Amino acid sequence: MSKPTGGRPTGARDRLRNNFISVLADDFKENGIEALKSMRANDPSGYIRAIASLMPKEMDVSHKVSPLEQLTDEQLAAIVDATERFLGEHRGEATDNSQGVSQQAESVPAVH
Repeated sequence: MSKPTGGRPTGARDRLRNNFISVLADDFKENGIEALKSMRANDPSGYIRAIASLMPKEMDVSHKVSPLEQLTDEQLAAIVDATERFLGEHRGEATDNSQGVSQQAESVPAVH
């Protein structure tokens, strides 16, 4: 292992960190559940802080608007009518109102 001039050996910090994390993981595997139970009972605010420290700093909680929410009741009714007509035609049950429904469906604006 090489040693830079006047410093610690190359990779020493990484080895120390990896060893520490490995030992910590082993200890947590053996004693973690009991430690958490004890912390929850004896230091509830510390328990909550520990949980909070694991959460992302920012979370996206925005509500995405559905394109259907932008349609009027009349537009939704036209879509339902057109869908029913389409399904009826494909089942061999053409509806009497197919011309009117087709015109209604054409008047529904595209939603992206």
